Amino acid sequence: MAVLAKAQPVPAGAAAASEFVYMPAGENIIVATVGGKPEEITVIVDAATAERLQADLAVRLAGTVAPYFDYDHAGGRSSGRPRSFRWVEGRGVVCQVDWTTAARAAITDGEYSYFSPEFRYDRVSRTVKGLRDTGPLGGLVNDPAFRAIGAVQARHASNLFPPQLPADGPPQNPNPTSTMEKNIVAALIAAGILSQTEVASDGAPALVTARLAALKDGGDPAVKAAHASTLTAKDTRITELEAEVKAAKAATAKTQVDAAVKAGRIPAKDAESIKWWTDSLTAGGDAAVKALNALPASKAFDPTGAGSTEDAPSDAAAAQDAEYEAISARATAIARDKKLSFAASWTEAEAEVKARRAA
Repeated sequence: MAVLAKAQPVPAGAAAASEFVYMPAGENIIVATVGGKPEEITVIVDAATAERLQADLAVRLAGTVAPYFDYDHAGGRSSGRPRSFRWVEGRGVVCQVDWTTAARAAITDGEYSYFSPEFRYDRVSRTVKGLRDTGPLGGLVNDPAFRAIGAVQARHASNLFPPQLPADGPPQNPNPTSTMEKNIVAALIAAGILSQTEVASDGAPALVTARLAALKDGGDPAVKAAHASTLTAKDTRITELEAEVKAAKAATAKTQVDAAVKAGRIPAKDAESIKWWTDSLTAGGDAAVKALNALPASKAFDPTGAGSTEDAPSDAAAAQDAEYEAISARATAIARDKKLSFAASWTEAEAEVKARRAA
């Protein structure tokens, strides 16, 4: 529900101040008219009250209709324009205002001596929910008894008296767009993009645009340079590590190929097969190792000569050696050209070589 707080005195006979206490701190007992009936309520005013009022004011300042104060809660002509709300310990919610020339004169001359705010109230928590979405945010008054809500507010009944909580759930939000705008403003403040004071300024939209652009562009040039230097160092280290890993894989592949040559799986003199297997092991990992270990061994390929008991290989051993080298060379070519596994390439190469010899 929306209420009018008790009127706050405005010193007469002095120049109108640019700020005043909008709501006094602590628990305030005021009289509100709800549904046409006066009701005494307690309103708790604290630092959180100032934050909620400021967030709502920022939304209204960003809208197409500027918020204002009036005279005697009658609407119509403006007595001033609210600029910001802030919390002052020991005093309460202080409002910064630009009074109109007429209002300044009325306050200085003592024509008006009090200010009465208008706000939305939570009956359960006894706290201020925020500002009204439309209409004046309060006004200059004289009679303290006018603290009771008058019939003038009935013009915005849907805004002033939101639906009560139904038994089966919370009420529907009567203005989801306004709620979203408030949430956006609160998020901007929480993210540090705008301060409470900046939210109330006319340049708030431009500040948001500039600061979001700066964040998108990487922020401060010095910070960007530091980040770029860090990224360059990381990229350099990644390149070094990749080179180290590649070298380690190549060394491991060479060891495995040397072992295969010694075991008679690869001809010692077949440089092309040795290179192909070294590259395959470096790139292929475990699959290439399994393929290498699956190759049949031949004593004729043993570079130590341990497979032969004679000083020189026999004609049969020489022929087997030549055939094995031919099959190995052909298998290497087939594996490279057809992208087959070496086992499949070996079978195809062996069939080709034997068929050629038989012909």
